[in-house]
Amino acid sequence: MKANKVTVVEEDSVPSLSRTEKNRLAALEKTISKGMETFLEVGRAIAAIHDEKLYRENYKTFAEYCNARWQMGRAHAYRMIDAVEVVEGLTKALGEEHPMPTNEAQIRILKKLDPEDRPEAWKRITENNAYHEAEKQVPHYLQEKYGESPSAIFDDKD
Repeated sequence: MKANKVTVVEEDSVPSLSRTEKNRLAALEKTISKGMETFLEVGRAIAAIHDEKLYRENYKTFAEYCNARWQMGRAHAYRMIDAVEVVEGLTKALGEEHPMPTNEAQIRILKKLDPEDRPEAWKRITENNAYHEAEKQVPHYLQEKYGESPSAIFDDKD
């Protein structure tokens, strides 16, 4: 197994975490390490660590923290954070009783859509019981809606 390079932040260069922040970091890390009940819990925990800079005592950057602590690349961490945004938007538009995406891969394809198109596309996927085919269903939905080929739709969305 490849050893991760860890950069330790100099003690006097950054303020130490308060007791409350250390407790919060420990609780958030426990959520991540348990494997979580859903990927959204992971996204919320990662977002909070990022937004509150709770990694700062031991790591210079958020990316360094994710890599060293969780063997998670920066891009994947941000996809997890994006997942929270997408699902919260879907929940607001469709209601809590509507089935929501259950993994980051389903979210990834929805993230390529404009936020106003996401609820309708997800509703169609769930009505067709096509959860496992989200990557195929979303382009077809857009092709029907806008009359464009899926490749033309997604070429500038990445």
